[in-house]
Amino acid sequence: MFFDNLVIHHNKGHLLEEDQYYPFGLKMAGISDQALPVVPNNYLYNGKELQQGEFSDGTGLEDYDYGFRGYDPQLGRFTEQDPLTDEFATVSPYQYGLNDPVGNIDEDGLAGLPVVTITAQAVDRMSAFSSFTSSILGEASLASKIINFSSLGAHVLQTGGILGLNWLTRSVGTKAANNIGSGPEDWYKNNKTNQISWINGSGARAGYTDLGKTLTFKFVSYIDKELWDGPNPFGLDVTGIKLTSIIYVTGHEDAIGRLTGISAGARIQLGPTPMGNARGYYPGLGSEQNKWRLTSSSSGINLNFEQHASVSPIEELGLHVMGYNIVDVAQKLNINYLHGNLSVSPSTDLFPSATLSLNGNPIMQYNQPSFRSNFRLPVYFTESPYPYELTLPSYDYSYKPAIWYKR
Repeated sequence: MFFDNLVIHHNKGHLLEEDQYYPFGLKMAGISDQALPVVPNNYLYNGKELQQGEFSDGTGLEDYDYGFRGYDPQLGRFTEQDPLTDEFATVSPYQYGLNDPVGNIDEDGLAGLPVVTITAQAVDRMSAFSSFTSSILGEASLASKIINFSSLGAHVLQTGGILGLNWLTRSVGTKAANNIGSGPEDWYKNNKTNQISWINGSGARAGYTDLGKTLTFKFVSYIDKELWDGPNPFGLDVTGIKLTSIIYVTGHEDAIGRLTGISAGARIQLGPTPMGNARGYYPGLGSEQNKWRLTSSSSGINLNFEQHASVSPIEELGLHVMGYNIVDVAQKLNINYLHGNLSVSPSTDLFPSATLSLNGNPIMQYNQPSFRSNFRLPVYFTESPYPYELTLPSYDYSYKPAIWYKR
């Protein structure tokens, strides 16, 4: 009788480096492993290159290169002003991730965007890590080692790993990019009732439109040139877009696809005004007029968004001289998730025109009324003291709070 001699060998893979970070990017030195110092890894937090040791004395800036700007993890701030400062008038031009590095991420130093936080599913971690090291050293593809591309791509976004989806090989990155967001659960719109619901199962479904995991609402307030009957001083065109608000709503799920929560974010952009710079608020309403509240309870989730805008002070003065008051360009969006269904309720003030779209498809259109009929300054006549006894006009320049009309 003959028995084979069975020998099992266990070869450990080389651990290149393990890094743990605080939310704003500062490394947790106590639980990070600096291995193989002869092969340093400078692509760390969010896959960005850490600028270190570039000076002759061995010191460096110790900030991350985000392309458009450098980022200092010790401060949690960019070191240069945001090139898109005008689009984010309500936050610091040096902020990172809209001051919420867990819920948002900035890929290139321009704009913070919400992170699609989806729980990663089955990935052969040992095999994946081994092939990952091979892909670095020998450009071997990891395609055959990934059980679910969409879960892996989502996991990269969730953990703030190396972004751009070029983090393994180009073929793997492309497949992950093509599959991300195509997981098993999505928001759907009933084509008959227009009701939006979270339904297990993505892709084509009879009678429904698949909206994906993130709903993008675009709220635009604009002065319609065809309906404008107000003044055009010095031949200047005062029409066009005055306020654009983009609101993102992302559904989060558990391991079996049930909706467990909602995260949201917004981007605000003020439109041009003929003279001076537009204001991202309406004078006289206080510092809390622009609202952003995301609350949850045992019964559901509610998002309350409110944004105001107005013309520049010099343009306000010009309108007063011509006998008109200024407009409160006001937007309100209330989103409720209750009993499995999502409801959307937009509101605006009387003026100007406004549209609301969902994932690029229009769901609301409002046309402005006459400017001349609604925004003339109220006039009061008073008599001057004796002996002149003249009747003098006086104007009401006071600011009025928004009157909300559901659209």
